Formats: sequence, C-alpha cells, structure tokens
Amino acid sequence: MRKLADTGSFIYRRICFPFVKMVIERKYDSIIGKGAYLYKGTVLEGRNCIADKAELEHVEVGYSSFIGRDSVISNTRIGRYSCVAGLNTAIGRHPVKGECIAVHPAFYSTAAQYGYTYVKGDRIEKFEEARFTDKNHYINITIGNDVWIGKGVMITDGVTVGDGAVVGAGSLVLSDVEPYAIYAGVPAKRIGERFDEETVKKLLNLRWWDKGEEWITEHSKEFCNPGLFLSNEKWEPRWNLRILRIQEKNMTRELYRKLQFADLGDDRGKLVVAEGEIDIPFKIERVFYIYGSDDTVVRGQHANRNSEFVLINVAGSSKVMITDGENKEIVELNRPMEGVYIPKMIWKEMYDFSPDSVLLVLASTHYDGSEYIREYDDYLEIMKEQGDLR
Repeated sequence: MRKLADTGSFIYRRICFPFVKMVIERKYDSIIGKGAYLYKGTVLEGRNCIADKAELEHVEVGYSSFIGRDSVISNTRIGRYSCVAGLNTAIGRHPVKGECIAVHPAFYSTAAQYGYTYVKGDRIEKFEEARFTDKNHYINITIGNDVWIGKGVMITDGVTVGDGAVVGAGSLVLSDVEPYAIYAGVPAKRIGERFDEETVKKLLNLRWWDKGEEWITEHSKEFCNPGLFLSNEKWEPRWNLRILRIQEKNMTRELYRKLQFADLGDDRGKLVVAEGEIDIPFKIERVFYIYGSDDTVVRGQHANRNSEFVLINVAGSSKVMITDGENKEIVELNRPMEGVYIPKMIWKEMYDFSPDSVLLVLASTHYDGSEYIREYDDYLEIMKEQGDLR
C-alpha cells in the first residue's frame, strides 16, 4: 500500500504538478522555480516568488514574500513583503529531559511515524510533541511582515519572528524574535535593532504592509527615507494584525482585531509596552485580570453594549471564542506581546486556561452591570432587532 501511494505521489509530482504550477503562477501572479513543490495546504497570497527546489507544506505565504532556493518549510505562516533567503523548519520534539526512558517515538506517541508504536490508547501527554503559534490552524511557526531570514537558517516549532525582524545567515532560532530586532548565532541571540524604540513603535502602529498595493506604490519613493516616511502627518494609527470583517447591509463591522505590541526588553529581561489610544485603540478606563482558573472553567459568557476590550495573556495561555451570532472565531492567547481587541456588542467566552494563566483585560469603560448582556438568547434577539442578524 505504501509503495502504491509513493508511486502515485511520484506520478503526480512529475506529470500533474507542472500543469498545476502554471495555473497557480497565473492565478496568483507568482513565480515558482524549477523543482519547487507546493504540498497540500500551501497558500500564496499573490506576487510571490518560490525559488528553485524549495518545498512548502501547509505554508501560508503573504503578499509579495519570497522563499529562497532549497528551503524546506512546513506548518508556517509568513507575513507580507518578507524575504526568506533559505530556511529549514524543525517541527516536533523528543523527550530529552527525563520525560521518557527512550527518545524513539514508538514509546510515547500513537502516531506510528515509523510504521509501529508500543503505545496503546491515547497519546502520552507528558510533554508537548510539537509547539504551536496557532494551534487552531496547525501553525507551528509564525514569521511576521517585512522580515529578513538569511541563508541556512533553522527555526524550531513554537517560535514567532516579529514584524520587521532580521535573522542572520546560519542561525538556529529556538525562541521568539522581537519586532525589528536583529538576531544571529547558534543559538540565535539579539545583536542589534533596525530602528530606535520610537521608530519601531510608529512602524508597528502604521503597519504599512496592510495598506494595499495602490498606497504602497504611491509612497514607494519615501521608503528609503525613514524620516520623511514617518513624518507624514496623514498617517493614522493601525492596530490590525489580522481582521475578520463582516459585510452586512452595506456596512462593515469588525468581529475582532489581533494586536501586536513592541518588546522593548534587553539582556536584563522582557519589557512590553501598551499605551491607550496608541497601541490600544481606546482610552483605558478599567484594568482587571483573571488567574487561578483551569481548563474546566469558562469565563466571560456575555456581550457588552458600550464596552470595548483588549485581552492579553501576560502568562500562560487561554482561548477566547468570539461571535456575533452568525460568525465565530476562536483565538488562542499565549504570548504577552500579543492581544485581541473585541468591539462592543460581540459575544465572548474565555476558556481552556493553562495552570499558570494570567489573562489581563483592558476595558474602555468603568464597570456598569446594566450594559452587560449575560444570556445568549437575549443577545441574539437584540442583534436581530438591530438588523445585525438575518
């Protein structure tokens, strides 16, 4: 059976994929080099270049990003306008710190990666076999926008490379890389920054890569003059990392926004700053935090008529389910430099708290119990009355 599957894969890759490749190149205005191969789950946003002999499996490649020759990348999300000269991703871990007598997967995994397993029943969960940056979408590694990855870099699972970061050639990246930081070495360590703190904050607020081809073309001459680029008074703060928009009755409503904050730490430790009406899209009137919960607890379970919120897991992890009654998203919170903005009149439920979870909540209003809608059926009725549900 395995030989038959291998034969089918060989035939598809040699005979069918060249035609599929032409369709992808034309549809997404992209270039796919000789010997390059896109496995199932790989998505190109457009104007991408995948160089010769690169192999991508379940990879999201943002607009205008390129992948260098001989790269082997899997389960990775890559932002827009990023340059990946040569990357290998390392997905999966072994019990090398005393969790199991043997390091062979047959003794701790039911996946039978090598054709057999000694494990019966459920997989042994003494340690994480793989770490995720977005577990809901099976993404193990996240690379931001405007990132440079040098030749011969290896990145391990669970790592996020922030927007604007640089990773030097031949580096081994074992931990997160802060936005606009420069990392190099084995293991990779921070050796510098692309810009000063104030410039980094402006760039993260601006998020030029989200502004569209027309806007970027119009301002392209300013990109090589940072002072002029950032002095333009018509810039508006931008908080969106990923926005889900709902088109309803010619109106656009946001279900949530995912925020990213600058990490301004150094060798003394991490320092994340979030300022109201700059990094947070409202004036902060109230702060509270949730801790001591576990994976059996569900918090929230309400919508608010007037309050907006930003949720940040400053320690541990949790999930938030967000819905407007028709559309639903589940967002995992597990990084202190990331948060989720939730507008008013959106139903939210926080759950799956890790034992060490500390969920920080920033609110746009002082507490007023009368503006809380605590019954989901009541919420649906109100949304119908407002014309927001069909």
